[in-house]
Amino acid sequence: MLKRLWLILGPVFCALVLVFSLIMFYPAKHLSHDYNEEKNDAVALSPSSFKSTNKKMRALSDKRHLFVPFFGSSEWQR
Repeated sequence: MLKRLWLILGPVFCALVLVFSLIMFYPAKHLSHDYNEEKNDAVALSPSSFKSTNKKMRALSDKRHLFVPFFGSSEWQR
């Protein structure tokens, strides 16, 4: 009886533990805004920085600086 109950509820319990641990231990470092880092990312031409969704979302969600979503790198060079 306990084995059958574990086969039914075990995966649900394991999934809840994994979701809880992901929420508790998720690194929040990339959520902080650093103005100079965003400025350097805006002119970077490497594929990893150009295609990074996290960097774009971090820059666009900054309420203090209000970045304009241009996909050119010359805006910060002026």
